[in-house]
Amino acid sequence: MIDGRLEKISDDVDFEPDPRSFMRPWRIRTRGSGRVDLTFTPMRERAVKLPLILASADLHQCVGSFSGTLIDDSGARLALDGMLGLAESFRGRW
Repeated sequence: MIDGRLEKISDDVDFEPDPRSFMRPWRIRTRGSGRVDLTFTPMRERAVKLPLILASADLHQCVGSFSGTLIDDSGARLALDGMLGLAESFRGRW
Protein backbone atom coordinates (compact mmCIF):
# COMPACT_ATOMS: atom_id res chain seq x y z
CA MET A 1 0.00 0.00 0.00
CA ILE A 2 1.31 3.40 -1.01
CA ASP A 3 -0.73 6.43 0.04
CA GLY A 4 -3.81 4.22 0.42
CA ARG A 5 -3.44 2.64 -3.05
CA LEU A 6 -2.73 -1.04 -3.53
CA GLU A 7 0.28 -1.51 -5.81
CA LYS A 8 0.61 -4.90 -7.53
CA ILE A 9 4.00 -6.27 -8.42
CA SER A 10 3.39 -8.93 -11.06
CA ASP A 11 7.04 -9.87 -11.55
CA ASP A 12 8.74 -12.67 -9.67
CA VAL A 13 10.51 -11.36 -6.57
CA ASP A 14 13.67 -13.10 -5.38
CA PHE A 15 14.46 -13.11 -1.65
CA GLU A 16 18.17 -13.85 -1.22
CA PRO A 17 19.15 -14.47 2.41
CA ASP A 18 22.49 -16.00 3.33
CA PRO A 19 21.51 -19.60 4.25
CA ARG A 20 24.49 -19.83 6.63
CA SER A 21 23.28 -16.84 8.67
CA PHE A 22 19.80 -15.37 8.30
CA MET A 23 20.93 -12.40 10.41
CA ARG A 24 23.08 -11.11 7.55
CA PRO A 25 21.44 -8.63 5.14
CA TRP A 26 19.11 -10.07 2.49
CA ARG A 27 18.74 -8.85 -1.12
CA ILE A 28 15.18 -8.59 -2.41
CA ARG A 29 14.78 -7.87 -6.13
CA THR A 30 12.37 -8.36 -8.99
CA ARG A 31 13.53 -10.39 -11.95
CA GLY A 32 14.04 -8.15 -14.93
CA SER A 33 11.87 -5.11 -14.21
CA GLY A 34 13.82 -3.42 -11.41
CA ARG A 35 10.57 -2.49 -9.61
CA VAL A 36 11.94 -3.83 -6.32
CA ASP A 37 15.55 -3.35 -5.25
CA LEU A 38 15.79 -3.64 -1.48
CA THR A 39 18.15 -4.67 1.27
CA PHE A 40 16.54 -6.22 4.36
CA THR A 41 18.67 -5.93 7.51
CA PRO A 42 17.43 -8.31 10.25
CA MET A 43 17.40 -7.22 13.89
CA ARG A 44 15.78 -10.33 15.43
CA GLU A 45 15.29 -13.88 14.22
CA ARG A 46 12.89 -16.63 15.24
CA ALA A 47 14.05 -20.03 13.97
CA VAL A 48 12.16 -23.33 14.11
CA LYS A 49 13.60 -26.61 12.84
CA LEU A 50 11.69 -29.88 12.80
CA PRO A 51 13.97 -32.60 11.37
CA LEU A 52 11.72 -35.63 11.05
CA ILE A 53 12.31 -38.82 9.08
CA LEU A 54 9.54 -38.44 6.48
CA ALA A 55 8.93 -34.71 6.82
CA SER A 56 10.87 -31.67 7.93
CA ALA A 57 10.50 -27.93 8.33
CA ASP A 58 13.05 -25.14 8.55
CA LEU A 59 11.57 -21.70 9.30
CA HIS A 60 13.37 -18.39 9.80
CA GLN A 61 11.19 -15.37 10.61
CA CYS A 62 13.05 -12.09 10.87
CA VAL A 63 12.11 -8.59 11.99
CA GLY A 64 14.26 -5.85 10.56
CA SER A 65 14.44 -2.84 8.31
CA PHE A 66 14.11 -2.35 4.56
CA SER A 67 16.18 0.13 2.56
CA GLY A 68 16.34 0.68 -1.19
CA THR A 69 13.85 1.57 -3.91
CA LEU A 70 10.44 0.56 -5.21
CA ILE A 71 8.80 1.68 -8.44
CA ASP A 72 5.02 2.14 -8.21
CA ASP A 73 2.42 1.45 -10.93
CA SER A 74 2.77 5.01 -12.30
CA GLY A 75 6.56 4.65 -12.66
CA ALA A 76 7.46 6.86 -9.71
CA ARG A 77 10.54 5.75 -7.76
CA LEU A 78 10.07 5.56 -3.99
CA ALA A 79 13.03 5.44 -1.62
CA LEU A 80 12.88 3.41 1.59
CA ASP A 81 15.36 3.99 4.38
CA GLY A 82 14.99 1.95 7.54
CA MET A 83 11.32 0.96 7.11
CA LEU A 84 10.46 -1.65 9.77
CA GLY A 85 9.05 -4.95 8.50
CA LEU A 86 9.17 -8.74 8.40
CA ALA A 87 10.69 -11.32 6.06
CA GLU A 88 10.80 -15.08 6.33
CA SER A 89 12.30 -18.13 4.71
CA PHE A 90 10.57 -21.53 4.90
CA ARG A 91 11.71 -24.85 3.58
CA GLY A 92 9.49 -27.88 4.11
CA ARG A 93 9.42 -31.48 3.00
CA TRP A 94 6.53 -33.90 3.40
